[in-house]
Amino acid sequence: MVHALSMNNTVLSSLLKEKLPSLHGRPGMWQATVDSLTLYVITDETHDRMRIMAPVTEAALDNALEQVITLARTTGSSYTSSDLFFGSA
Repeated sequence: MVHALSMNNTVLSSLLKEKLPSLHGRPGMWQATVDSLTLYVITDETHDRMRIMAPVTEAALDNALEQVITLARTTGSSYTSSDLFFGSA
């Protein structure tokens, strides 16, 4: 049996600092830059929510929406990326 870490801003901050050396901000509201792309991480501990956001161009909006729709439809059953498909249909 796998036990997940209890996630909170303290744990998340530690994990983000490992992955994103440019991380700065305060608990629950961080910003980092990766390859000239600005990422924002915002949390709400009370409601157990986390958002990772990055700016997209208008041209990328359709693709981003399709990826989110695919993620929501296939979570727990398969993995898809573009035209590649892994898992059960």
